[in-house]
Amino acid sequence: MNSFINRLVITLAALMTMISPQANAALPRPDTPTRGQGTGLLQLIQNYLFDGLTLFGLALAAVCFIIVAVNALKKFHEVTDKKATWTDFFTLVGVGAVLLIIVIWLINKAVEIL
Repeated sequence: MNSFINRLVITLAALMTMISPQANAALPRPDTPTRGQGTGLLQLIQNYLFDGLTLFGLALAAVCFIIVAVNALKKFHEVTDKKATWTDFFTLVGVGAVLLIIVIWLINKAVEIL
């Protein structure tokens, strides 16, 4: 019984592959990279890599923002429980803001270099 089901699945998969070119005919073309197509395959790959690294930098900045926000919330909780002072909270928020500015500046410099 199990081998019959396996053969049935393989037969259905083969039939679907015969039909699939007609189903995929109206799919949209992928977007070109922000720097354009380029003159060859290597330049096209470099342009897509540039877009990918730029997206990675944006994700890195978002992760840094989340880390600073979570630490600020933890410190605020400590302040409300009287385990820390408001000076500690504002110091953490100020240092976190400066670190975020530095990270974003470094990512922008890296994009310019690429």
